Amino acid sequence: MPAIETIPRASGILPLLGHIAPLARDPLAFVSNLHSYGPLVRIQMGTKPVVLVNDPVVIRKVLLDDRTSDKGGPLFERGREALGNGLITCPHSDHRRARRLSQPAFHPKRMAGYAAIMTEQADKVTRSWHDGQVLDVTSEMMALTTQRPQRVAFLWDRRFPA
Repeated sequence: MPAIETIPRASGILPLLGHIAPLARDPLAFVSNLHSYGPLVRIQMGTKPVVLVNDPVVIRKVLLDDRTSDKGGPLFERGREALGNGLITCPHSDHRRARRLSQPAFHPKRMAGYAAIMTEQADKVTRSWHDGQVLDVTSEMMALTTQRPQRVAFLWDRRFPA
């Protein structure tokens, strides 16, 4: 990996805030424009530099080879505090075991069952909507995606007790 100083830095940086303001204002637009900097781009989260990968080949390598990029530093330490030591935030030493434990849940044979549950949940939520109603799409989608259906909760709790 090249020295961080040699990686191009995204424009629009603000003193002390870095790129937090443009990222918070319109995250999709901000991230969508980063590919123009090349396969790697440096942004600032406050005063902390963060390197983002824009190259599909490198992204695949990072995602499939847990030794390529170990997740560490202040950002991931804070993430672990907020989210726990899960697949997204855990260091290399824990990642392989956690990935193998969760892998059966993503087996292709299980996807049809998930589709049925997701359809059932979407139907349940949309039945409460009526013509002419004004909805906050963000909160409705958050409610939909964070609900845990009884069928799944029962199976999950039996397999992974708290």
